[in-house]
Amino acid sequence: MDRVRVWVLWAGTALILACLLVVATAYATGVGWIDPHSPVSLPRVYWVPAALGAALAWLLSPRRGRAELDERVGLALKGHPIGRELTRLLLCLLAFLLGAVLFTRLFELFGGSLYILGTPVARAVFLAALPVLLIDRAGQLRVGRVTDMQTLSLRVREPWRWWGAVPVAAALAAVLTHRWDALQSVGALELLLGTLAILLVVAVPEEVFFRGLLQTRLEAVLGTAAGIVLTALLFAVTYAALGAYADFFRFDAHAVGGDYVAAIAGYGVAGLLYGYLWTRYRNMWLNVALRTGLLTAVVASGIVL
Repeated sequence: MDRVRVWVLWAGTALILACLLVVATAYATGVGWIDPHSPVSLPRVYWVPAALGAALAWLLSPRRGRAELDERVGLALKGHPIGRELTRLLLCLLAFLLGAVLFTRLFELFGGSLYILGTPVARAVFLAALPVLLIDRAGQLRVGRVTDMQTLSLRVREPWRWWGAVPVAAALAAVLTHRWDALQSVGALELLLGTLAILLVVAVPEEVFFRGLLQTRLEAVLGTAAGIVLTALLFAVTYAALGAYADFFRFDAHAVGGDYVAAIAGYGVAGLLYGYLWTRYRNMWLNVALRTGLLTAVVASGIVL
C-alpha cells in the first residue's frame, strides 16, 4: 500500500506539473488551442490565487489542532467500509457524467432552453442525494440522523478552524483583481441570483461530494497528499468530460471538446486548493464559500437572466 501511495502522489503531481508546463508553453508561443485572449486567464484566475491561498492555509493552521482534527476524522470514519464506499462514490461520479448527457438529451425533447437543466438534475441526483444517503449515512436512512462527519464539517466550534477565512479571502481578492470589470458589467440583481444559483446548484453538492466524501476516504486509504492530488485530478477530468453538457460557462471555450490538458491545468490546480483547504480545516463552509466566490468571478460575464 505504501508503494501505491507514493506512486499515486508522484504520478499525479507529475501529471499536473506537465499540464501546467504545456499550457504555459502554449500561452507563450501562441499555440492555437490555448487562446491568450481567452475570457479567463488561467494564471490569474487559478494559479496565482491557488498558490496564495495554499500558502496562507499552511501558515494559519496550528499543528496541534490539525492533529486533533485528524483524530476526529479517523473516529468519524471508524467502522465504515472505506473500500466499498469508494467504489460507490466512483460509480456515482460515472453515473453523473452519463446522467448529464442523458438528462440533457431528454430535456432537449421539450424544446427551448430546458436542456440546461440536464447537468444540474444529474448533479443533484448522483453527487448529492445518492452519495449522502448511501455512503455518508452508511446506508441508514433514518430521517434526521446526522453523521459524525457532518457534525465535524458543519458544526465548527474551534476558532482556529475559521482562520481559513483569511486564505479564502486572499484567493478571492486575487481573482477579483482580474475579473473586476466583468463583475461590474453584471447588474446587482443578476449577480445576486447568479451567485445563489452557483451556491446551491454547484458549490454545495460538488464540495460535499468531492471533498467531504471522496477526498476524505481517499486520504484514509492513500494518505493526505495523495488523496488531495487524486481528488483534484478526478475533479478536473470530470469537468473536461462534461464538455458541452456543462451548465455554466467553462474557463476556456477551446476546452468544450474535452481538452483534458487545459482542464487539469485549470480545474486541477483549483482542486488542489480546495482539497488543501479541506484538509487543513475540515470546514465545509469555507470550501463552499471559496468555490462559490471563485466560480461566480469566472462566469460573471455569462450570467444573464
